[in-house]
Amino acid sequence: MAEYEYFIKLPDSQYGDGVMLNKYQETYSLIAAKKGQGEKGTVYTTWCYPQLKGNTIAEKAIPMKITLGGRQTAINILKEILAQLEGTPKAQVQLQPKPEPQLKTKTGDVPF
Repeated sequence: MAEYEYFIKLPDSQYGDGVMLNKYQETYSLIAAKKGQGEKGTVYTTWCYPQLKGNTIAEKAIPMKITLGGRQTAINILKEILAQLEGTPKAQVQLQPKPEPQLKTKTGDVPF
């Protein structure tokens, strides 16, 4: 089960198509989804059967998604996508560096 889900409906869609921002185990993804009728309609994930080697199709369906990675990586990727849509040169996009990993525990001790 996802820790966080946020659905964005496509404005011109008559069938409730949209995109869902999903967070699962510190990994963010964009998932194709549809929302049922009404303000509190259920959001349905779009599923697909991925293609494997040799043009065979997998037996198990998976959500149709784009994995963006951790929080800061996801932000940087989405900023680059936004810059492309706006026509901003890549050099002008302000990307944030990845934060340094913490080597201390909550008590301040080194974990080894």
